[in-house]
Amino acid sequence: MKLVATLFNSVAIVTLAAALINPIASKHDDVLADGGGILLLGAASSHIVGQIVLTFFRAEA
Repeated sequence: MKLVATLFNSVAIVTLAAALINPIASKHDDVLADGGGILLLGAASSHIVGQIVLTFFRAEA
């Protein structure tokens, strides 16, 4: 379960980086232009899924 949660959080980090680096590389000032908003929503939803997966993880006592 922890590996699946880590996978979703890693995907969220990469998606967030792509959403922020793409406008810088394209020399645009607007992060939300050219699909950046969709990438930010995808990163947030992937992170939320990772957090939900962690709620199913039971710590060993």
